[in-house]
Amino acid sequence: MLCVTLYCAWELTLGAFEIMEQLPLTLPQLITAGDVRLAGDRIRSELELLGRELIKVEDEIAVVNTTIQGLPLILGADSVRPELMEPHRPRTRRNIRGLSQACRFVLRNTIQPCSVSAVCTLVTALNPELLIHHRNPLASITSALRTLARRGQAVRSVENGKSVWQWVSSSRLQFQETRQLENECVLNEAS
Repeated sequence: MLCVTLYCAWELTLGAFEIMEQLPLTLPQLITAGDVRLAGDRIRSELELLGRELIKVEDEIAVVNTTIQGLPLILGADSVRPELMEPHRPRTRRNIRGLSQACRFVLRNTIQPCSVSAVCTLVTALNPELLIHHRNPLASITSALRTLARRGQAVRSVENGKSVWQWVSSSRLQFQETRQLENECVLNEAS
């Protein structure tokens, strides 16, 4: 597909040079703006035509791929050779596990609360391949941090208008439980 595109671009460039060669050039007169516009218009129309042809070819390729994938379903698995099927199989998604564990490790080993971008930077430093296949690494990190917060392992707070995340240590958990008990006792005494 790339070869076809490069070939089309090459042909388009050669066509532009042919147009320039066809223009009458004399020594005192150079190429005028109108001649350049004419060449530009022809190049633009060629490009639009090639774009439409490319869409048609891609549609035909999609139909052939779908047909090849459907043959074993219709005729049976043994009707098509495996080497013919291999390039036309849908790609399986490769999940790289460990994002939540990496976020957990980062939060456990930092003293101060971290922003999502700081956690992302530290996770990337920890394992550079972990976030390569994520379309939006910050969103993935945020999702992992929210999961940790739902499990009670991390706490989100706000500093200077930004969300920061911190690991909930066992002493902090005990402090929160003690504080909740004190609040309940105060409420019971007040009633």
